[in-house]
Amino acid sequence: MPDSTNRSLKIPSESSYEMIPSISTGVFPELELEEEIKRLAEIGWRCVEINLGSPKFDEGKASRIAKLCEELGISIIQVHGRNPGMARRSEEERSKFMRQAKESIIWAGELGAKWVVLHPSNRKAGYRTLEALNDVKRSNLEGFLELLEVAEVTGVGIAIENLPPVLHDSIPGERIFGADPYELLWLVKSIDSKRIGICLDTNHIIPSIQGFDQYQAIKIIGHYLVATHISDNDGFREQHLLPFMGKIDWNAVVRGLKEIEYRGAFNLEVHFTRIPLKLRGALLSYALRLVNELIKD
Repeated sequence: MPDSTNRSLKIPSESSYEMIPSISTGVFPELELEEEIKRLAEIGWRCVEINLGSPKFDEGKASRIAKLCEELGISIIQVHGRNPGMARRSEEERSKFMRQAKESIIWAGELGAKWVVLHPSNRKAGYRTLEALNDVKRSNLEGFLELLEVAEVTGVGIAIENLPPVLHDSIPGERIFGADPYELLWLVKSIDSKRIGICLDTNHIIPSIQGFDQYQAIKIIGHYLVATHISDNDGFREQHLLPFMGKIDWNAVVRGLKEIEYRGAFNLEVHFTRIPLKLRGALLSYALRLVNELIKD
């Protein structure tokens, strides 16, 4: 299988860019994926993150999307894969989720992406004892080593995303593995491969619960940061708002990214589904201008 970095999609080399404005698909859920990408291109977006977890993405679509993006001059630096679930208690469930994650890595290669973003796994939600933590850590390490074998063949890297400190099915007392950047650093350093890095989701950091903010997380992760999910929150819960619509200090976020010399997609992952379709284009045009202003020198 060919290395994705040699495909014809025009992904800038690391030496030719700093941060690139990008946006995740799913902002036009009423449209087919091809039409959504065309709409984003018309607005002016030149880089997108394809959400492979969407039911609209199936086998055989990757080559068509890659061709369309090439025709439109759209780059795909990163994609969001289907999450691996390697810490699930049921072996049947684990096998199903791992198979889906491996498909995502293969599709990422066909799309010409450099990175596929995947979540760490926490069984159903999290852990409450040291024994449970060690079990979750072992399952994640073994699972990502297994996924790395596929990534090596396809020429794609895996960006492990930080999780929020509380999930929808969490119970009191549980902690979520992967919410602490030091846990992700442990995982990435244990795997020790140039094809494994970290994706920072700014919206998944809740300072009122975790005791650290986005800037501090960026500085902790440092050069292991290879992808981003950018959105705002009110400091108490994840919300996927546009920057400056919540409480995140965006000047500090951008300063942190520049201090660690991050080079990659500055990728918006926002929820616009409640905005009427006829108004959404104007909002996405504003979002592009906002991102450009944020990351410019």
